[in-house]
Amino acid sequence: MKDHSEIWFKTDDDELFKDSLKYFAEAGFIEKYRTFDLHQSEFTENIKTEYEEKFSNQGVKIKFGIFVVNKG
Repeated sequence: MKDHSEIWFKTDDDELFKDSLKYFAEAGFIEKYRTFDLHQSEFTENIKTEYEEKFSNQGVKIKFGIFVVNKG
């Protein structure tokens, strides 16, 4: 990936998200944005997926982060 490229990562899985935060940090990514409840956050650029809709309707919170490549 090119320097300053972004990964937009979202999941309904709490453990996957928490583990991924560590993995991104260990790989040298910069955390630009993070929320443990996407639909209650101020983030407005979300494109809702079919599974996201399904799990949200079941009351499952969607976790979301933006991570930036830092080759600095």
